[in-house]
Amino acid sequence: MHQFKVSLYNNSYALSGIKNSAQEPEIIALHGWLDNAMSFVPLMQALPQYSIHALDLPGHGKSVHLPQIIPAYSMTQAAFILNEYFKTLTKPIVLMGHSLGAGLASLVAVLFPEKIKALLLLDNVIPIPNDDLAMISLKQLTQTKHRTQRTYTTVDAAVQARCKYGVTPDIAKLLAQRSVSQNEHGQYYWHHDIRLTQNSLSYFTTPDVKDIVKQIQQPVLYIHGDWDYRYQERLRAAQSLKNVKIVKISGDHYFHMTNIAAFKTPLKQFVDLHL
Repeated sequence: MHQFKVSLYNNSYALSGIKNSAQEPEIIALHGWLDNAMSFVPLMQALPQYSIHALDLPGHGKSVHLPQIIPAYSMTQAAFILNEYFKTLTKPIVLMGHSLGAGLASLVAVLFPEKIKALLLLDNVIPIPNDDLAMISLKQLTQTKHRTQRTYTTVDAAVQARCKYGVTPDIAKLLAQRSVSQNEHGQYYWHHDIRLTQNSLSYFTTPDVKDIVKQIQQPVLYIHGDWDYRYQERLRAAQSLKNVKIVKISGDHYFHMTNIAAFKTPLKQFVDLHL
């Protein structure tokens, strides 16, 4: 695996990531909330025949944090930043996303369809809707107290803390390689932007989300596990897509890291058809 960084907006912002090939990407991968590009390492190792570039989303991994003048993150911000990255590419790609990254991939495919051949969505289809009035969300944001990054005496302690949020020690160790740093006092911390754990700057309503699904024109492969968090809601969204193949496998939310053998064949067939 090779690390890379791409400068955007006249060198005022940069996205980082990892890739398995020096060639231009055929597949671009977007990770889930508070994860990073390392979550696609097992898949990249299992599919070395494709040029896969996995990004650290804004504020995650080794990508630059947004300026402090911006009070919070939003999926819309990320979509427009990704479009700046797509402008550096000469060919359309297959866009793959897991969890938050899958919802973001769907949004990107609607807003900037010219660069997206097809979508590979892993355990999510759409942004999670929030039907509160916009002013309610904004007022909550103004009342959010400033939080500081929690520190740990060892990397293992940081890894164990991450395991409280639904990942195994092996997964947490892999993610830690790209998201744990050491401060000047010798303490370790997860260096994602703390604003990622606060309210979003903007949300999509249920009608917004339904409209996103209606506007997706690209072929979609939706792969999901058999756990139960928002399972039926996500499946209904997938079933309403115009051109979709749905594959169910055994596994929890991180099946894309732990059970690749179960979906490698349909994924490869889909990618080969659309590259």
